[in-house]
Amino acid sequence: MTANISMRLAVQLVLCALLRIARPAPITTTANAMENEFIDISRSFVEKIVQEIPRTHKLCINDKSMPIDSNGDLSKWEYMIESIGIPSHPRLSSPFNVTVTYSQIWTGLQLYKGALEAVKDRLSSPEVVRDLIADMKELLDHIGLALQHHNVSPSPKPEPLTASQLDDYQVRVLTHVTLVRLLHFGQEVSRFLRTQVPSDLQE
Repeated sequence: MTANISMRLAVQLVLCALLRIARPAPITTTANAMENEFIDISRSFVEKIVQEIPRTHKLCINDKSMPIDSNGDLSKWEYMIESIGIPSHPRLSSPFNVTVTYSQIWTGLQLYKGALEAVKDRLSSPEVVRDLIADMKELLDHIGLALQHHNVSPSPKPEPLTASQLDDYQVRVLTHVTLVRLLHFGQEVSRFLRTQVPSDLQE
């Protein structure tokens, strides 16, 4: 089903671009409707990812010293973050620049997806991590379409993170930090996508 949605949105974005070039004035409403549908579906993927993270964290970490709280304070793990080389997403541009922000979202998602792929088989519930990664891939596909629509090439994929030399505790820390950062990144992305919808269409 998601493949069908992705294909439909790809076609819509291409049509949207062609319509804007061919007949700018009469088709503005139609083009905006297509873009709004694209944004709505992207937002639904972001919201799904954000909702999945606490459950994924609970099943994979289950350590009271690593809570996934709302403030996202990771200062106690600063040394291990640096020594392991745990990646962090770029801060989204403010005020939002559409093309720059989409590129930053692409980069952040690739970083966190790569980190989770590196540790998923070392965790107690790898299946929930695989589900989360699959949703991130779907969102990446949508962001890739957005970059294509704005004539921007995605940045190269980051170097894959290697976790084979990490012990079990380090793997838990890497997973904890990645999920906390991904949660807050998802919330930032959701805020950005809301700014792309006309105020009269927002919930």
